[in-house]
Amino acid sequence: KQTKKRIKLIVGLVLLAAFIAAGLFVALRKTSQFKYTAGDDGVTIDKYVGAEKQVTVPSSIDGKPVTAIGRFCFAGCNEVTEVTLPESINRISIYAFEDCAALTHIDLPAGLTEIAECAFRNSGLTAVTLPEGVTAVRKQAFAGCAALESVDFPEGLTIIEDEAFMGCASLAAAELPQMMDEVGPGAFMNCTSLTNMVFPMFTTAPDNEDDRRISVQPRTFKGCTALETVELCGVTHWIDEEAFMGCTALQSITAEGGCWVGKRAFEDCSSLKTFDFGGDVLGWIMDEAFKNCSALETVENTDKLKFICEGAFAGCSALKSMEISPVTESIGEGAFEGCPNLTLIASEGSLAWNYAKQNGVNVRQP
Repeated sequence: KQTKKRIKLIVGLVLLAAFIAAGLFVALRKTSQFKYTAGDDGVTIDKYVGAEKQVTVPSSIDGKPVTAIGRFCFAGCNEVTEVTLPESINRISIYAFEDCAALTHIDLPAGLTEIAECAFRNSGLTAVTLPEGVTAVRKQAFAGCAALESVDFPEGLTIIEDEAFMGCASLAAAELPQMMDEVGPGAFMNCTSLTNMVFPMFTTAPDNEDDRRISVQPRTFKGCTALETVELCGVTHWIDEEAFMGCTALQSITAEGGCWVGKRAFEDCSSLKTFDFGGDVLGWIMDEAFKNCSALETVENTDKLKFICEGAFAGCSALKSMEISPVTESIGEGAFEGCPNLTLIASEGSLAWNYAKQNGVNVRQP
């Protein structure tokens, strides 16, 4: 009996070793250009090991379709200028083409449904056409692509995640689909060639399906120094903190359905001349929202403003008049500091009237 047990144990160990060896064999398979893994569903290209500048990924290896580009597969391949992918590819993994500084062109296959996190970060791409099936562009997917001039967005795209196109300094236009679920924080931050934007309506808010106010998230367009006009479509918008901070060329922005403005949302937008709150929804202006908007002359549709917080319009030296209705419940400290030409228009005895008298701001009745 002991002998039989020993034989079974030895046979088991041999079989286990054989399975492990077989697994290693699969993992270590390679051609002259690629290391790859072959699975039941197809082949994943794990690493490019060739020396070509123009690379063509085969549609099949060992009789199996090539279905995926693995994580870090081409990362840091500084000599590669062009990659041709087969239509069999349905997944490009995270960091797959990161830091491919010479990569200027890639045709993305129709089977893709998303662009993975950091997939093309810091690459040299000059133009991108996202396939019709792509519904999501994940975090920092194209961040730092300084040469990227154009992106064609499909109608089915619903999500652009955090900092997806941050630092795409050559991107001059971005025509987004009309209905989306989310454009994440910093999505177009420091896109210094972006000149105008029509911001889409949203099917739901990013963080609360019952609250559609939050539409322009923190730092979405921060540092977009060429951005001149923005149209916000749909119902009430929450423009979150630093959303347009430092957009020094921004001249006008219109919120069709009303607007809440977050902290420092428009700070240092030194060319902003008009702002229209729009809509019939109660609005807020948070701390330093329009600080140092030195060209701001008119602020329209303010009759629904509920709160004007600290330093909201500090340094708006060109602001001449602003009507504040009895709806307004609070005006914060220094809200109009550095506005020497301002006259508030308010009802006598109202909160705004008393604020003006107490802080040396000109005031008159409507």
